[in-house]
Amino acid sequence: MSGVAHGEQVGEAHFAVSATGTLLYGIGLGGGDQEVVWVDRQGRAQAIDSTLLGSFEDLALSPDGRRLAITRREGDGENVWTKELDNGPLGKLT
Repeated sequence: MSGVAHGEQVGEAHFAVSATGTLLYGIGLGGGDQEVVWVDRQGRAQAIDSTLLGSFEDLALSPDGRRLAITRREGDGENVWTKELDNGPLGKLT
């Protein structure tokens, strides 16, 4: 795995932390296929869904850490998707 995905702006990184301290971040160099991973307190990373690949902009976890909102670049625009974590469905919000 590579490092935390970042955008084109200096200092921009793609990660989210829930109110309970759960960390989620995108890996990759930005602009290409990235994946979203869980990171445990020992620093071990695990993909949340091996099929969730894309060019992501923003990640946000629900306060309880059960759902993820993610902005995905698609063609000429961006759309927000939601993912029920622990193997739940992915749905297009916008």
